[in-house]
Amino acid sequence: MQSFKHYMSLDRVAFLAALQGMYWLTTTKFASLLDMMQGLGLSYLSHLNKGGNANYTSEKITWEMVKVLSDVPRHHILHTLHSSPYFSILVDEMTDVAEAKQLIIFGCYLTDCNEVKTSILGIRDILIGTADTITQAIKVFLTDMDVDIRKMARFGSDGASVMVGQINGVAAQLRAANSKLVSVHCIAHRLALAGAQAATGIPYLLKFKDLLGQLYRF
Repeated sequence: MQSFKHYMSLDRVAFLAALQGMYWLTTTKFASLLDMMQGLGLSYLSHLNKGGNANYTSEKITWEMVKVLSDVPRHHILHTLHSSPYFSILVDEMTDVAEAKQLIIFGCYLTDCNEVKTSILGIRDILIGTADTITQAIKVFLTDMDVDIRKMARFGSDGASVMVGQINGVAAQLRAANSKLVSVHCIAHRLALAGAQAATGIPYLLKFKDLLGQLYRF
């Protein structure tokens, strides 16, 4: 019995160590990371390889565990978001390592203690960065989360014409579904624009910016 408890304890330690490693490296290199960790003396990680189909270092099981782990905070966020009387979203376009266009969506809402909380709600792939495409992606995203767009108080963006165009911008299209929606220009983007435009008349700042850009691209 004592040896069985010891074996189960090693299994638990092995899984905890694997999850810690997976937290930092959730790619196909997960298995090689475990090999490296075993090479550093963490021999109990060998308990992850049971033989046959019981192999807890494969790419498939790695992503399954990541999904299970991510579902826990996601469910908590959605529960709090649904309970909030109002919410806001902040969106921005980006590209992944494969240069595919994506839309990252943050949510701002009230907790049960009436504290303002901001969380990443999700990332959606978009084909093109037009106002129609982004608006549709946001509406589908909110529907998938079972969130009523009429509870959305504010829409935050980078202030680009695609986002805040008065006639057909994303904010204008969302306002058609929620007339009380307020569009907010992200303060971080406003500061970046102000700094860039203020530096146009200062030669050494332009040179400094160019040098930093070259170093980054190098």
